[in-house]
Order: sequence, then structure tokens, then C-alpha cells
Amino acid sequence: MKAYGASEITAQKMVAENPSLQMIFDIHRDADKRENSTAMVNGVPAAKITIVVATGQPDLPQPHWQQNHAFAKLIDAKLNQYYPGLSKGILLVEWRYNQHLHPRALLIEVGCQENSREEAERSIEFLADVVAQIIAENN
Repeated sequence: MKAYGASEITAQKMVAENPSLQMIFDIHRDADKRENSTAMVNGVPAAKITIVVATGQPDLPQPHWQQNHAFAKLIDAKLNQYYPGLSKGILLVEWRYNQHLHPRALLIEVGCQENSREEAERSIEFLADVVAQIIAENN
């Protein structure tokens, strides 16, 4: 978790330099098996997406977790609507993952180490489509 201490400095700088920032995504691959992390979407294999929402801990408060959770539910619903089978759902964890820095900050896990780069990139394209829809609906 030391990496999050270092990345917090970068994320704080991004937020400070970009006050109109609408959302922050921390994108990773999960540790899992291919059979649990692959879906057929529009007839092609794609890396499944898990949305992680950090609820904080007593010594690591997370004041935005409910807003982040609402944002995660919106993304998850749209993924399920437009790309059935792609989302593995939302995982609530007692940590922060720098989500305390913004009310629309999420950790996105895209597939696992056994998914191909193409499968992960395909899933990111699907996610980007959903995020673009959300932005368009809110402007």
C-alpha cells in the first residue's frame, strides 16, 4: 500500500491543477484466473471489470465514499445495460485508495494477469463509452 502514499501526491497535484476535473480512475489488473475474468461481449472476448469503492477506516477516513459508491452504481448499471456480462460488480473495501481526494474517484480492475492486452483494451473502450455517456448526460 506504500504505492498509494506516493501516488497520493500525484493525485493531489492533478486535482489542484485541474479544478474542473470530473472524475479520477485508478486502473489495474486484478489477481484472478482467466475463466473468472473473461466475458464474451458483442461476440468478442473482453476482460471483466470490477469497480472498487473504498469506504475508509477509522485511521484513514474516506469522506466521499457514498458519492463514489453512487458513481460506481451508475457506471455499473450502464455497463450492464450496454455490455451485459462485462461487469463483475462493485466491491466495497475498508481502505482509501486515494478515493478521499475526489467525490468521483474509483479503482477499476480490468481483467487479470491472464487476460490479453487486447481484451483489456477492448474493455477500456467499453468503459470509455459508458463514461462518455455519463458526461454527456450531465452536461
